[in-house]
Amino acid sequence: MAAIFILDSEFNLLLQRQYQYDLDVHAIVQGFKAAVLNSHPFDSPVLTNKGITYIHLKKHKVIFMIPAFSDINLILYMTYLDKFSELLTKYFLHYKMIKTPLITADLVKDNFILIYELFDECMDFGIPQLTEFSILKDYIKTMIKPEDYLDASHVTEEIDLMEKQVETEINSSISRTATTKVSWRPKGIFYNKNEFFINFEENLKFKYNHKIHKVVRNEIIGDIKCKSYLSGMPDLKLGLNETFEDGKSIFNNIQYHQCVDLNKISGKTIQFVPPDGEFDLLNYQIIDTNVLQPPILVKPIYRIYSRNGNYKLRIKVEMITTFKRKFSMSDVHIRIPLIIRHPVLYIDFNKPMKFKTKLGAVIHSLDDECIVWNVEKIQGTMRGEMMAEFDLLQEKLLITKYHENKDRGRQERNDLFYFELGSEFDKVGKGLISTNKRNNKNYIENDRVVLVEFTLRNMLYSGLKVNFLTIKEDQLKMQSFPWIMYSVQCKNDDYSFVLGEDGFTDDIDPEENKKLKENGKWTGDMPSDENQDKGPIDEEPHFDFSTALDHGPVDIEPGFDEYME
Repeated sequence: MAAIFILDSEFNLLLQRQYQYDLDVHAIVQGFKAAVLNSHPFDSPVLTNKGITYIHLKKHKVIFMIPAFSDINLILYMTYLDKFSELLTKYFLHYKMIKTPLITADLVKDNFILIYELFDECMDFGIPQLTEFSILKDYIKTMIKPEDYLDASHVTEEIDLMEKQVETEINSSISRTATTKVSWRPKGIFYNKNEFFINFEENLKFKYNHKIHKVVRNEIIGDIKCKSYLSGMPDLKLGLNETFEDGKSIFNNIQYHQCVDLNKISGKTIQFVPPDGEFDLLNYQIIDTNVLQPPILVKPIYRIYSRNGNYKLRIKVEMITTFKRKFSMSDVHIRIPLIIRHPVLYIDFNKPMKFKTKLGAVIHSLDDECIVWNVEKIQGTMRGEMMAEFDLLQEKLLITKYHENKDRGRQERNDLFYFELGSEFDKVGKGLISTNKRNNKNYIENDRVVLVEFTLRNMLYSGLKVNFLTIKEDQLKMQSFPWIMYSVQCKNDDYSFVLGEDGFTDDIDPEENKKLKENGKWTGDMPSDENQDKGPIDEEPHFDFSTALDHGPVDIEPGFDEYME
């Protein structure tokens, strides 16, 4: 490797280290910029321009780049850039320079001495050597003044202790690993209590479409995170209930930590010498999940009706969990969008929402235009129901009242929400809400999604689990304590249900509805819902979930026929 460069997002040079040649730095940076701007696809990690190959990695707000002038091992240097950026992030987090794993241009410039030291230790004459944080942190340290910390209230004692450790350090981790094949773990580690923690974490990417009555996405992204506090040079064997063999494995993609001995992977067992401290043993992806039933099912029904001349919107949401009762799901948040399938009726925000449920609580989120059903904890094979009700008012009355309040110098919640806030946010390109949004087809289609967040502990959606874990250290004959945890998490829009037409009903009498549409319409300059695409009524559901979450039969209560038929 000839050199390594760190640039900001505007292709301005922050740092660079040359190893082999006296390079024209300006020409290389400009050549790289031209290669990126002219590249197709734009996210390609390897680019060429005028005979120079650029290997680059965009990490957060900076770009790591290596120029190559001859044939090189692309995978080696792509891996090096990824490992070095990860190493840099761990250093910044370890010394509390940042609270979140985000590398910025200012952070790079402020810590150039540390980065140059890491360049020199991680690379010898352009050949990658070592990128393990657990090794380098004992050799390359940075002394930070208390005022440089994000929280400087308690760091004086920590800095004094760190300085003593540097002064009394006789053998660095690098010198202790220089003559061994295990570069990621130094010799001479000792703990009074030997413990090894394994945390299986899975994240689901699930989407069910009520329009076509089918699961359109269901995949698993998993990590096996470990913390090692073991003495000596232990040899570990981990046995799972699923095989690692190609063609027979449930894993579609799998990435091992370098500590895993690939030559000793046999069936359902892997063998490794762990690094000291925290590390990811392996990452995996599972796409073939047709036999797995979703852990939680949600079915909302929107109903508009009339009572004593007053119009109401009632949202009824049914929820059911499908895993075994001995497990529990916590921090459940179900986001239900507020949708009015009527051309002249709008939610009356001057009157509060009413809700009824025996499970959790419901809040009305104005900024997200939704209601959120929060459930702290729910067991498996349980059913929950929630009903929320809103008062509705006619478009003509809404706008007439707005003009009256404006003339009298008054303001109600409807005025603020439908007109004032919407117009102000539209000026800066952030339309909060307005009476025009319901007529936007893209807005309607994109917002008809129910989002679910939850945490499921002590089990995995894939059914993966540990059969055995053995820890062996020939020299010390130590007693060790393994700890294993399982968890499934879904955040943001990972777990969702797309609403269908059969989830909306209008129970207003047809004659009354006809008069309402004629008399309740504002005759001024307002858009109509005439062009709104209502779409056809979907066919009967046909998707079948054949097994329960953990490969065992679970009795589902009556209801939710859409999922179970």
